[in-house]
Parts: sequence; structure tokens; C-alpha cells
Amino acid sequence: MEAITPFLNANQQISVDIKTLREAPDFKAGEVDIDIRNVTPLFLNQEEINAHYLTTYKFRLYASQAYVEEKGIPQSIHDLDAHTLISFTKDGLFPHTYEPQAIKCKQHLIIDCPLAIANAVENNVGIGPLLPHIARLSQQSLVPILHNQLRQSLNIYYTYPASLTQNRMVQDFYNYLQSLPEDFLKGRTHLLAKRPQKINPLSDF
Repeated sequence: MEAITPFLNANQQISVDIKTLREAPDFKAGEVDIDIRNVTPLFLNQEEINAHYLTTYKFRLYASQAYVEEKGIPQSIHDLDAHTLISFTKDGLFPHTYEPQAIKCKQHLIIDCPLAIANAVENNVGIGPLLPHIARLSQQSLVPILHNQLRQSLNIYYTYPASLTQNRMVQDFYNYLQSLPEDFLKGRTHLLAKRPQKINPLSDF
């Protein structure tokens, strides 16, 4: 909200409806007008959809200082067997992991919400994937874990149906987001805007 508030204040003729969508929206059904998320190459190649690169999210593993003082710092992937791992899915530590990662652990906590993972890590529950700037914003001292061995980068795209290619609000909103400092683009955001000219801005990633 901190990132998009100046845009909304400058364009008070629109209102927005923020949605959290697990799957890519149905543009044809008018579910949203703009979707912001990590997308598959197959999705990018669809002629009826415009997709523009927006930013890259770089996930790394972190643990709290209190956790590593009690459990120690793993020196290799194999050391993770002795630790509690917090992951996005049962198959992978990181979000949108299309190929299951060959990481086994005795204790496993699955949370599909980035902020909830951050809270779990801060409360000494275990080792979990966070965006580095989220780790820096933490009120506790978080310790990087195996940064050179386990990481994931997700390219985030601003997508919308080709039918809105000439829509000024859609283009202006993309240009505005591109102009922001990198760390401002840190939220999961879906917008469906209601406007006089019948436009919907935006979804998730």
C-alpha cells in the first residue's frame, strides 16, 4: 500500500479492489484487469496477453539469532536434516517451485504466506525463505543460512489482456511502478479497479 498510495492519490477518479489470487486470473471473464505475479514461459507466450517485466524477487533462507544459538548454523544442505524448515509447499522451500527440491527434513512446517513465514522465523520456529529486504526490516537480527547453496529468484511480470493495450491508465500504472525504488515493490498485490471508463487495475504474483 505504501508503494501504490501516491498513484491512487494522483488518480482519484478510480477506486481499487485488491485481491489475493492463488492462480492466474481469467482475463476473458473480467476477473481482473491487471495481474502482477511470477508467470510460466507458456503464459508469457500467449498472444492475447501482454506481459512486461517489472522486478525480480530474490528469496534466501534465514533463521533468528536465538534459533541458531540453540540449534547451530547448518554448513551444508545435508545439515538441514537436524533443523525445522519452514516452506511454502510440501515439495519445495521456496514459492512457485516447479521442480520439487530434494531436501528432506525431520520436521517441516508449511506456510504459504510470506509475512507468516517471516513471523515464524522471527519467533525462533525454524529456518525459512524470505526476501532479503524483508529480513533487513525485521526487528530481530536474522541470520542468513546457506546463501550460496539455496536460493531462488522469481521474475515478476505486469500482465494484462491485449484488449487493454491502448488503455492509458493501464500504461500509466505500469510506468509508475517501474519508476519506484526496488524495495518498494515488496507486497503481494491484486487490484481490480472500478473506474468511470470501466477499467480494472490489478492482481497478484
